[in-house]
Amino acid sequence: MNLDSKNPKKILGLALIIVPILGLLWYLRGLSMVHWFFYSLYVHVEVIFAIILSVVLTIGIVKYMTGDSTRGPQKVELSLMVFGVLVVSLTLSFLIMGSMASQITVANDHMDFDEVDDMKQTASDDVRLLPQEVGDTYAQNRLQFERHKLSQGDITINEDESMSWTYNIEPEGLANRWAIHQAGAVTVDMTQTSANVETHEQEIVPGVGDFMSDNVFFELRKERFGVDYKEDEAYVVNRNDNLYLAVPYVEHQMETRFPFPFPFTTPHEGGIALVNGDTGEIEYVDVDDVQDHDILEDQRAVSYDITKYYVDSMRYKNGIINAWFFKEGVPEVASSPGDGNEQPYLVRTEDRELTLLIAAEPAGDSSGIYQTYYQNAQTGDWERHVADRNDAMVGPIRSTDYVQAQAPTVDWDEFTPVEPLPIIRDDGLFWMTRVIPDGGGGVSYIAFVDAETNEVIPVADDATARAFIAGDIAQGDDIEDIGTDPITDEGATQPRQTTITIVQEDGSTEEIELEDGEQIVIENE
Repeated sequence: MNLDSKNPKKILGLALIIVPILGLLWYLRGLSMVHWFFYSLYVHVEVIFAIILSVVLTIGIVKYMTGDSTRGPQKVELSLMVFGVLVVSLTLSFLIMGSMASQITVANDHMDFDEVDDMKQTASDDVRLLPQEVGDTYAQNRLQFERHKLSQGDITINEDESMSWTYNIEPEGLANRWAIHQAGAVTVDMTQTSANVETHEQEIVPGVGDFMSDNVFFELRKERFGVDYKEDEAYVVNRNDNLYLAVPYVEHQMETRFPFPFPFTTPHEGGIALVNGDTGEIEYVDVDDVQDHDILEDQRAVSYDITKYYVDSMRYKNGIINAWFFKEGVPEVASSPGDGNEQPYLVRTEDRELTLLIAAEPAGDSSGIYQTYYQNAQTGDWERHVADRNDAMVGPIRSTDYVQAQAPTVDWDEFTPVEPLPIIRDDGLFWMTRVIPDGGGGVSYIAFVDAETNEVIPVADDATARAFIAGDIAQGDDIEDIGTDPITDEGATQPRQTTITIVQEDGSTEEIELEDGEQIVIENE
C-alpha cells in the first residue's frame, strides 16, 4: 500500500493541534463548569441511556418510514427531527424516573436507622442559642479586611469543644481573586446570643474564592475528579495554631432496580477533603476514619444535602402511588421561618454526639410532631423517633405560631421566630425558638413552647435559657424570681454590649466596652 508523501505531515500537524488541546482540557478539569458537566453525566447516567436509545430508535424509525428509497438531505432532515423529538421526551422522562428510582432505593436499601423510644436531648452546656442569620450579621459587622468578603456560614468545633459559626475570609472581585488569597476565617460563638466574634488571620493557599490553581475546589477536582464537593459547606478548623480547610464531599454509586429499565445513581457520605493552611497539602479522610483523625475527630463529615435527601426519600418508602396520592406514613420536611435557618440543624446531644437533626411533620395540612430523624454527623449512622399519635403534641413549625400568638402586639412583620429545636426535660418536650428582628441584628428573646399544652415561656437572657433547658427552672416558676424579667408585648430585647473603637493619630486603636445603661462622654481638647 502506497502512502501519499504528505500524509505523515498531515498527521503530525493534526497531532500538534490535538495534543495541546487535550492537555489544556486535562488541566481545566478543575473548573467548576467542566466538572459539573462530566460529573452530572455520571450522576444522571440515565441521560446517556436516553441518548443511546434515541439514536437506536431513530435509525429504526427512519429506516421503517423510508426504506432504501430516500437519499440525501430529506433523509437527514427526517432523522434529525425524529432524533430531536425522541431525545427530548426520553431524557425528561428518564430524569424523572431516575430521580424516583434513586429515592426509592435510598429509602428501602440505604436508610437503615435504629428506632428510639424517646427524643434525644440536646446538651444543656453546649446549646445552639445563636441562629445562623444573626451569626451572619455579627460576623459581617466585625469584618475589617479590605478587598475581602465572607463566605456562607457553617459550624466548626473549637479546641475547647464549643460550637461556633465559621466564615471563610475570601477575596472579593475577579481582580482580587487573581492577586490575593483567602485571609483566614471569622468565628462567632453560637452558645450565647451576644456577639462573641474572633478573627483568625492566616493566608490559606489553595483557599476559598481564589483564582484557578490557587482555588481549593479547582485543586480538589484535579486531585480527585469523581466526587461532588460541597462548596457552600467548606469550613475552617483551628488546631495547633494552624488553620485547616475542611470540605465535605459526596460520592455517587451506580445501581439498578426493577422495573426501571436503566441504571441510576444514589448519593452516599464520602468524607472530608482536608487542606493544611500552612503547607497547602491535601488529605482525603474517609467518613469511616473521621473520628480517628487528629484534626477532624470532633468535626462534621456528613453533608447537609445527604441528610435532607435521605429524609426526603422516605416519602417513597411505601411506593410511588402512596407517595403521590395516599401519603400514608409519608414525612415532610417543613420549611423553617427566617432566612438561612433551614433543616437539618447541627446540634450536640446530651451524650456529646454531634448530630444532624430533622423534625418532620405528616405530609399534608397536619402540623403535629410526627417523626424526628437523627444522623450522626461523623459516621452517618441513623436513628429515628416516631411520635405516639395519642401524645397529640405540636410540631416544630406550628410552635412558632404560638410564639407569635403569645405576643399579639409585637409587629411580626419586623420580627421572626426561627430555628425551633427540641428540648427534652423531665416534664416533657419543649420547642426552643429564637425571636430575631429582620436583618438578623440580634436575638430579641428566646421562647420555649410546651409541645403538649402549647404554653409559651419567654426568657430574655442566656443564663435563664440554659437554666430552663437544664431543668433548674420548673414550668410555672415566676421568671422574675430568678433574675430575669419576662418579655413584654412590645418585644423588649435583652441587654446589649456596645463597643467603641478609638483610632489614634498614629493608627493604633483602643476599644472601650460599654455595658447596657453605661454612658461615655467625649470632649474635644
